[in-house]
Amino acid sequence: MNRDLEIMCVYRSNQGREITYNAILSKEDVMDSGDYEAEYFWQTMGGFMITKDGYKTILYSTEFYNIVKPINFLLHSLYKIKNVKSDWFDDKKVMSGEIEIFTVSNDILKLKILDRNNISLSYLPLHDNERNRRGKHYFHEEKINTDSWIRETEIALSEYFNILSDLTKARSENSTVNIMKEYLRLFNSICNTNSEERLPP
Repeated sequence: MNRDLEIMCVYRSNQGREITYNAILSKEDVMDSGDYEAEYFWQTMGGFMITKDGYKTILYSTEFYNIVKPINFLLHSLYKIKNVKSDWFDDKKVMSGEIEIFTVSNDILKLKILDRNNISLSYLPLHDNERNRRGKHYFHEEKINTDSWIRETEIALSEYFNILSDLTKARSENSTVNIMKEYLRLFNSICNTNSEERLPP
């Protein structure tokens, strides 16, 4: 299938090695041995890669410290687009059609809902005088079909949450594992919600 969009969540080890969660699930590669413990997995680093038209990688970043931050960005985008109600996100600018996430170097990734069928992504520096930084590739309002975003975001998130689910099943209850299980329930709830009732911003 020719994909107009592909989103891959990326695991980053403490040594800087980066692999996709799809590769981990497919047994092509593995995480650091310690990260197979639920509590350590919850604190792992990572980010994501976004590719358009099969070959244009418009974003590849793992500059987020903790993988939960970019995972939350993707999950939050589905919550907004599908017009879902959830205590997890309902206190975060409910009426806004935009979601932002900052990297550790203060670059900003922003998703904006344009209408029922389209969103846009922007990746910009915090300060305009940094736009020409060598090695940085910024873009403004890259238009993406909403259905493609939903499809690819759900695939990427399912790879991460499949691993999270397996790791929590093997552990007895504690506060961290309970939060992880609640996060898994949130993912299942949002991804199983029909998006036909989506609203414009």
